[in-house]
Amino acid sequence: MIPQLDNATNAFSVAVYKKLQKQITPLSEKLDGLEENVQLIEAVPGPKGKPGIRGDKGIKGDRGNVGQQGLRGETGIQGPKGDTGLKGDQGIKGDQGETGPQGEKGVKGDTGPQGVKGDTGQQGLKGDTGQQGLKGDTGEQGLKGDTGEQGLKGKIGPQGEKGNTGPQGEQGNTGPQGEQGLKGETGPQGEQGLKGETGPQGEKGDSGNDAELPDINKLIEPLFVKAKDELDSYVIKTDRDFKNWKSAVNTQLSTIGGGGEVWLSRLNDVQSSTAKVDGKFLQYDAALKKWVGAEVLSGEVGPQGIQGEQGIQGEQGIQGESGPQGEQGIQGEQGIQGIQGEQGIQGIQGEQGIQGETGPQGEQGIQGETGPQGEGATTDNPEFTGTATFEKITLTQNSFVTETADFTLSSTHNGATVLLQNTTPITVTVPSQVSGYTVTFISETINSVTFASGVGLSGFNSFNGANRIAGIYGQAQIIFKSSDYAFLGGNVV
Repeated sequence: MIPQLDNATNAFSVAVYKKLQKQITPLSEKLDGLEENVQLIEAVPGPKGKPGIRGDKGIKGDRGNVGQQGLRGETGIQGPKGDTGLKGDQGIKGDQGETGPQGEKGVKGDTGPQGVKGDTGQQGLKGDTGQQGLKGDTGEQGLKGDTGEQGLKGKIGPQGEKGNTGPQGEQGNTGPQGEQGLKGETGPQGEQGLKGETGPQGEKGDSGNDAELPDINKLIEPLFVKAKDELDSYVIKTDRDFKNWKSAVNTQLSTIGGGGEVWLSRLNDVQSSTAKVDGKFLQYDAALKKWVGAEVLSGEVGPQGIQGEQGIQGEQGIQGESGPQGEQGIQGEQGIQGIQGEQGIQGIQGEQGIQGETGPQGEQGIQGETGPQGEGATTDNPEFTGTATFEKITLTQNSFVTETADFTLSSTHNGATVLLQNTTPITVTVPSQVSGYTVTFISETINSVTFASGVGLSGFNSFNGANRIAGIYGQAQIIFKSSDYAFLGGNVV
């Protein structure tokens, strides 16, 4: 606080205190004198009051207000199910059906059996040998025989030696940037930094102007005047009441004859130890033959007046509306269907058509020669177009690749089965690969294996966003739809 203002406040408080002390001290002394005079007065308590008069009978209560309208009645119970409808009349007999169309002409019947071969006639005599005839023309070339059945499949030849790894392809263009990852959780609050050093003290400000103290007398004088008037009025009234009471007491005492003791408590038949107690009144005790102090008992409470009659009950509320009519009864069962008309007469079946003659059987072609047995394939990386059919496919030892630590997919893993034998959790990074790239994984340990999107990959999708093999012996597979879009499936979570 500014020192000048603090001094002004103290000076104001002292001035107010002195002013109040000067005005209130005379009034306080006068009140103390009145209180002392009042305490010296000893009044004789009045006798015990008589029991109160029994109260009059209560006035009959007014008639109660008409009750509020009753709540609307609940919906009535659904009406009973209607009776089953009467059985319908029997339907009229249907018309006779029309005559059916004439059937198609029947197929020609089979040719009758061949007649019995006649008896062979007698052999004629051998004729003379004729001259040798001319050489006949060469007959036409016979039709080409059907292609013979395919020869048996040759055995698969021994696998050729593994070819040298081809040169690494050029690095593909950088794929578009992946979507921003989810915002990480807020880290724990850091420890509170050390408290900075106290800065240098600022320059001293300019001194303020001297405060202007208000005129104390002008502020508190109206309050003192009002308080003094109220106190004067109270003192004057109290003094007047005291004088009136004192005059009345002196008047009553003047009617008592002779001189004697003027203090009631000093009389022989008054027990001063109990009578001269604040709040007690004198009560005569026959056993002690003295007036003793007793508690002021109030007069007994008169009996309670009779309760007024209950008001007339309000009129009954308006009856609720009738419930809605019950639902219509179930419709009666349908009448029995009329008898069906008689079926029309069936058309006459047409005659069977004549069967065509059987054509002559062609001559059997000459069977083609058996083709030579196929040789085993020796191509290291064969390629197929269209649909290729294989009876069985087996894997060799070279089909497996073993990984034990973090690694990135490369051409070495394309088409292979990767055996994961990691002793600690690892991450498999999946960068861009050629379209159709496939790889299978088998986890052989309990340590986790997580897949992560790598360079040039714009889409790496799986069911419900799974990216980790479920556990030991779990399997997973990655298939590239295009060079920058791959799918992850299998036992992944």
